[in-house]
Amino acid sequence: MSVAVVSDSLVTEFASRITFSPKVGFHPGWNKISGLSVVDGQLTIDPMRYFVRCEDPSWTYVPWELVRTCWSEIKETSEQALEQSALQFIAKHKHVTRDPLVVLTNAEAVYSYVFDRERLAMYDDLRDVSTADLRILRESSILCALNKVDLTGRITVIGPAWYFAQCARTVFELDQIDESRVDELFHGNFFNAARLRDQVRAHVALGGKLVHGCQGTGNGAGGCVVGYGTDVQRMQSELVALREPIVRAFEAHARR
Repeated sequence: MSVAVVSDSLVTEFASRITFSPKVGFHPGWNKISGLSVVDGQLTIDPMRYFVRCEDPSWTYVPWELVRTCWSEIKETSEQALEQSALQFIAKHKHVTRDPLVVLTNAEAVYSYVFDRERLAMYDDLRDVSTADLRILRESSILCALNKVDLTGRITVIGPAWYFAQCARTVFELDQIDESRVDELFHGNFFNAARLRDQVRAHVALGGKLVHGCQGTGNGAGGCVVGYGTDVQRMQSELVALREPIVRAFEAHARR
């Protein structure tokens, strides 16, 4: 599948392909996405073919092990909101990397926690979520950790995985009902008020807060972890502009 979008700049940062060996192998269906290949669960990314736009391939993160060790320190008080505590923790402990493997490895740890079946079993409304659904959510979110938005709201790094529902339909061969259901899980059930604290804390490791593009643009526009203070309105307008050619490519593949 090819996405007919011209990148704003060439991906000169990476001299070779990015090979990620996750603890839990990726689904072979990712081979259907241009620039991605999966062999025996190992994911390889060809930056020149995968990224639709790649202007500033650097990422802010906090090591997951540190976030988990200091989990109870990221908390709400009568004088400070949880998000303020998260922002202060990021400011104090953040690192910047130009190595996408660091981002992917950290993201795998984050989303293995967020979408862990045993942990989620405590919630009555999530007990019927399937292992297959959790895999879709986990793998898609790991790839989406490479997406990046600057504080002005301009999307500086984006790959097709941002368009979560359409991408999941292609990769995992979902019908329309399953596509809608998984998309609803992504931006609804896992991120409702009852689980907000865990989500805010977990995304500290990825250097910001999770914002769902679908809240402003609709049509399964996925989500991205952005820095606190990002102009989300501009980000959503960018998603609208980029969406049509990407989704058109998904639909073309689905008709084959």
